[in-house]
Amino acid sequence: MRGYKSQLMTTVFALGFAGAAATASAAVGDPVDLQTWDRSGLAQGWSSEELLDEEVFGPNGDDIGEVEDIVIGADGTVKAVIVETEAFLDIGDVHALVDWSKVSAGPEEDSIQVPVTQETLEEFRTNYDDDNLGNRSYRVRELIGDGVRLTDGSGYGRIDDIIFSADGKASAVIVAADYGYDYGVGPYAYPYHGYGAGWQPGMGYYDLPYTRDQVAANTPTEREWEGPFD
Repeated sequence: MRGYKSQLMTTVFALGFAGAAATASAAVGDPVDLQTWDRSGLAQGWSSEELLDEEVFGPNGDDIGEVEDIVIGADGTVKAVIVETEAFLDIGDVHALVDWSKVSAGPEEDSIQVPVTQETLEEFRTNYDDDNLGNRSYRVRELIGDGVRLTDGSGYGRIDDIIFSADGKASAVIVAADYGYDYGVGPYAYPYHGYGAGWQPGMGYYDLPYTRDQVAANTPTEREWEGPFD
């Protein structure tokens, strides 16, 4: 399921990447000044990429699967994780939607623990493809890998990661710049400006409210983030 994108996203990306960027970026509002952006909080943050595909254990310490996705609310707050498990049923992959408040550090390094057992599976069971995540919530994999464009509509790179603060609020996107430009490959951190402000699921691209000169002056981030419980 990793790298999951709908056909709609693929089509929009192919046809719309160089489209009306000015309209989309106008929705961002006043962008954060990159020169004065306080990045100190990022050092205590954690990486969505480091949580995806990590092992998941049940309350009894049984290995029940892995983290398939992370659900983010419209306000940028982590709402839940989607766990892919084959531990209980012989009918293929089963997905469980677990509220973030019920997720804790697992018994092994980089793992997590959730209250999902064979008896409680139906309480958490979900169809990964259903739009049942709540009002304007989205899956992290719907954003990671999307193209990034600047205020003039030019391509810049792709979303490589989302960084969350210690309390689970999205604070930055990490962008890998394209080799075809003179920006350097990065990775580069930019303030997360959220759902509906230059991006929403299905668009296939993420609008940064910055010009070529502004991103060219940005410096690569050297921080290597870990998962939320490392």
